[in-house]
Amino acid sequence: MRADQQQVSTSVGSNIALRCDSPAQVEWRHDSRDLSPMAFVQDNVLTINNVQLEDAGRYICSIRSPQGTTQDFVDLRVIRESF
Repeated sequence: MRADQQQVSTSVGSNIALRCDSPAQVEWRHDSRDLSPMAFVQDNVLTINNVQLEDAGRYICSIRSPQGTTQDFVDLRVIRESF
């Protein structure tokens, strides 16, 4: 399993899709917290709508198999736009 991106930056208010390359179903976590209510997973892609500063951090995708658990991650950096 491999995350397509290791570090991603986006701005507040945008939508973002984080991908985890795995032939099997994966589970996503945000650091050790629950995912945002604005987040959903479809086909191993974690989509976060209307990204906020508190969405920044490490997103971990994991898969369990008879051989054990494999994990990968994507670090999300959220930038506040200044005008």
